[in-house]
Amino acid sequence: MIFPETPRSSKCWDLSSPETLKHDAGGDSLGIASMVRWTIARYAANPNRVFSMGTSSGAMMTNVLLGAYPDIFAAGSAWAGVPFGCYSDVGGTANWSNACATGQIRHTGAEWKAIVEAAYPG
Repeated sequence: MIFPETPRSSKCWDLSSPETLKHDAGGDSLGIASMVRWTIARYAANPNRVFSMGTSSGAMMTNVLLGAYPDIFAAGSAWAGVPFGCYSDVGGTANWSNACATGQIRHTGAEWKAIVEAAYPG
């Protein structure tokens, strides 16, 4: 088990930068993916049994990990978070999105799918 902790004073993960929302582009999601890759290699862990879970910011990071790293995470359990890509950069800076947090941002299933597939086209 890996229990990463955000280095930010806000105690929230980077959930919105273009880097963290794209496979291997950077941000906190790459940091966590790198920890998992190292652990799999170091301890010969079963790569088909890698899961993510979290609450609040951890739930949102779970959704980010599942969207940007489907090649690493088999499944996840997100408690009290928002969908992948809902909380994203606003005007080029990572800001809290009240519209996202309060459920005002809505997309069809196909639109949500397109947002996730853009993170990891493979």
